[in-house]
Amino acid sequence: MPGPRALLLDFYGTLVDEDTDVITAICQQVCEHAPPQTVSPAEVARAWSSAFRELTGAAHGPAFRCQRDLARMSLAATVSRYRSTADPEVLLRAQFAYWRRPQLGGDRCAPVSLVRPCLSWRAGPVRSGA
Repeated sequence: MPGPRALLLDFYGTLVDEDTDVITAICQQVCEHAPPQTVSPAEVARAWSSAFRELTGAAHGPAFRCQRDLARMSLAATVSRYRSTADPEVLLRAQFAYWRRPQLGGDRCAPVSLVRPCLSWRAGPVRSGA
């Protein structure tokens, strides 16, 4: 009997930790570079999340944009909204680095042990009818 042909995983929050700590630090930096007492990190996080969701909702078909572009656009809009002098490109370096090498969730070792035998599979696009 042939082995599995594909393995689909919910990656963030299932196998690896979300980037919550990185986002929190970015929001803090936006506040630190904004006019005094104008915004809290929680407000920045809500505004950034809202802007990001709006952009992702429209980023399909001919208007497709990659997640990095959407992160840049949404953070730039948020920084501008709060008149922060923080540089979105500099702030996003930490998030982009995390996206490349996320931390394995400590309580998620069981799923990893199930996947380990499959790690020699070659990753590739899923083709219909294949």
